[in-house]
Amino acid sequence: MLMIESKAFYYHRYIQNYELNEIKKIKGMPLSLRSALVIITLEKSICFYNFITLSLSRIIQLSELENKYLIKSEVFNYMYLIILNVDGNVIVWNLLNWGITTVISKSHLGKPITNFFILTKKDDNKYLIISTSVGSLILVDISKQEYKYSKLDNDKVYS
Repeated sequence: MLMIESKAFYYHRYIQNYELNEIKKIKGMPLSLRSALVIITLEKSICFYNFITLSLSRIIQLSELENKYLIKSEVFNYMYLIILNVDGNVIVWNLLNWGITTVISKSHLGKPITNFFILTKKDDNKYLIISTSVGSLILVDISKQEYKYSKLDNDKVYS
């Protein structure tokens, strides 16, 4: 009995932060459930596990992601999930519309992408930092309609 009450309490706390009309408009993952999710990146899928209901909420299948095995995924903000696949491409997945927004491929950068990081600045603006196979670092601003790419200079080492 105590277990059920505690689940209901936590679920109510997450729900009250959002407008019901806003939740109904969302095609993908409801905002009310996002704070209760654990995102698990597997080789062939990305699973959204709800630790309140102890069940899988949604799954992104390999077939939805260019049929390339997955390496890494991270939440960028309430709207985007960033996914790296073995082909050296970064996929920007829209969590609201539940589909691919864009693919940042090796053709955009000249070399395959090996990793990415999400940077949050003091003013709460988020940026995507992509590293390529030759060690280049690219700063990508995906908050704009047209993505802006900026190459970051490597620090010089003085001995």
